[in-house]
Amino acid sequence: MSKLLKRIFALVFVAVFGCCLLIGCSTTNEPGGETGGDDPGGNTGGTDEDPPGVYSYGENWADTYDAAYTQSLLDMGEQGFTLSQIGGTDGAGRSFSAHGTKKESSRYVGVFYFLWLTDFGGIYDISKIQEENAALATDTIRNPLWALPGSEYYDASVSPLYAFHYFEEPLYGYYQSDDPWVIRRHLELLAMADIDFLYLDFTNAGLSGGSVVNIYQKQTYALLDAILELQSKGYDVPQIVPMVCNPSTGGGTQSITKIVEWVYENYYAHDDFKYKSCWFTADKTRNPSGKPLLVCYDFDEKYLTNSAAADAFWMRKVVWPTSVSQSDFENGFPWMDYSLPQNNYGGIMNVSVAQHLTGSWSSEAYLARSRMNASYQYRGRSATSSQKYAYETDSVEQAVYGQNFADEWYNVLHYEGDDEVWMVTVTGWNEWVAQKYNHNGANSYANFVDTFNIAFSRDIEMMRDGGYSDNFFMQLAQNVRDFKYAATGKNSSAAMWMRQSVDWANVSAWDNVSAKYIDITADAQARNYSSVANVYTYTDDSARNDISYLKIANDSEYLYVLVAAEDKISEYTAGDDCWMNLYLSTGKAGGWENYNFVINRSPSGNKTSIEALSVGADGKIVATALSAQADYAVNGQYISYRIPLEALGVTSADEIQIKACDNIFGVKATDENDGVGVYSFGDAMAFYCGGDSAPIGRLNYVYRMAY
Repeated sequence: MSKLLKRIFALVFVAVFGCCLLIGCSTTNEPGGETGGDDPGGNTGGTDEDPPGVYSYGENWADTYDAAYTQSLLDMGEQGFTLSQIGGTDGAGRSFSAHGTKKESSRYVGVFYFLWLTDFGGIYDISKIQEENAALATDTIRNPLWALPGSEYYDASVSPLYAFHYFEEPLYGYYQSDDPWVIRRHLELLAMADIDFLYLDFTNAGLSGGSVVNIYQKQTYALLDAILELQSKGYDVPQIVPMVCNPSTGGGTQSITKIVEWVYENYYAHDDFKYKSCWFTADKTRNPSGKPLLVCYDFDEKYLTNSAAADAFWMRKVVWPTSVSQSDFENGFPWMDYSLPQNNYGGIMNVSVAQHLTGSWSSEAYLARSRMNASYQYRGRSATSSQKYAYETDSVEQAVYGQNFADEWYNVLHYEGDDEVWMVTVTGWNEWVAQKYNHNGANSYANFVDTFNIAFSRDIEMMRDGGYSDNFFMQLAQNVRDFKYAATGKNSSAAMWMRQSVDWANVSAWDNVSAKYIDITADAQARNYSSVANVYTYTDDSARNDISYLKIANDSEYLYVLVAAEDKISEYTAGDDCWMNLYLSTGKAGGWENYNFVINRSPSGNKTSIEALSVGADGKIVATALSAQADYAVNGQYISYRIPLEALGVTSADEIQIKACDNIFGVKATDENDGVGVYSFGDAMAFYCGGDSAPIGRLNYVYRMAY
């Protein structure tokens, strides 16, 4: 069909149906020549008369061009726009893509955050102890993990009573909670997942000799200082919500009230309210008082010494899943919910990774199958909505997919009660450890309460050496967006652009490309901090170029990408194959970890490599250099690329995902750091660790090929 006939057909179609679905509907929505800006325009590319085998950009648009839609995304600001245009694929191969604008009514998500990883006196890892005693894994007599003092098999050098034990090793190692490098990464990860606040675990806080204990002062100040630093750079990062005490700690109403007063004086009013901006308040619709949120189990202002603390907070009562009262449904704050589907506590619902029902022990859930205890209740990571017994959910292989987490999110997203759900609390991010107990002195073997192994634990933060990898983080990022963002009714929620040719090597020419896909800076810094118990010193000096944003455009022949850094981009050194790379996902079959191409591993002059990615028969990454090359140019703190579309095989309406990164394989192994963060080409977890990745981890910027 010729272009003339197409245009006639389009006009007839519009006249009959009164809507504009095809090209040629008006002078403002009609493609017709390259443009130098984001306004409607652009060439339609090849025609049906193009000979077979010749690349043609095409005009197979999935959605009618909608400039107002794109503007509504841009109106959310640079960070808001970026968060809406994020996608990615997790270690299990599950993908998500861009979302539209936020829903009209405000919605919030918080994550349970722990600050208790500190000097434990030693590193004790259940997974490693079990690996060394594989034949005795469920032997509660001879395995030192289970043995108690008095037993001939008890070995305090391997597994001491009352010591904190990790269920696995975190991706960033056995870090201390005040490690500034880790805190910045956490804030970046959770900000990019669109998390609004961290509800801090002060549930074990109490008074001892007139002093407040288990309040983690050094670690909390480190977190608050990091939040302030990123806020000063203009970023919205998660704020804090202290959650103080529980029914079993705190020493009653008087003591709990004194702990709340201490929190007010030290974390809120401290240094002339230095940290006020770090506290979560929500908007006036949800919180007319405008006061910061604090969650506690009990409170009575008559016990206060400082009267200013009496009216300082917007207070909600922590809901303990084993003792729910009727009043909780009006003003409760659930950190965990054993009900299915979960309850709505005055607009707040909880989503958790796993649930130890009726206060079950995680270690007992692990032993249930070997002891043929078919009635022990615990919903592990792999539990479906119909399962409540531990033996049904003890598969580590299935746990990594997070069916339980998915079902809990489904219950939120499909809630049909009278009260709107406007807040979700998520348990949890980084608990990692449980103490070894002799429960009430009644057992002949040890117990571990809140965490034990991959199946029976509830952390989202990425783990090292396989396991569930980053699956739960990526699930979190997707579901938060599904909760907060409105459906667009479009085939793709990616922003829409008109084709534009860019004088790509001229930095000022990029002013005509309006959208910035931002990356949170200050994460690309050196790490030099000791682990818990000072066993390791984690060092990472791979930070080189701190990426701040990308701009992306295309015409009928080329994809143009600008990468901006905070400072002047380092010079290329011959043989450095991880200098300022681009990873591209085109959505086509094959590839590696859903990336189809990597750009710039072998620059030469003003040309650079385009390599197609695949997986070889041995399961390892294969990078095959194409004959086609890209152009690149470095100008101070900017590097720009011009990539031929024909080499990528993309055309109109295609969604692509882009990641920029630098020196992600730059961390070197030492005896001290135990190899934490040390990766080589072909390991996607490197995107979370060395150098800088924009965006962080397996998240990508989503770009819709232009009209």
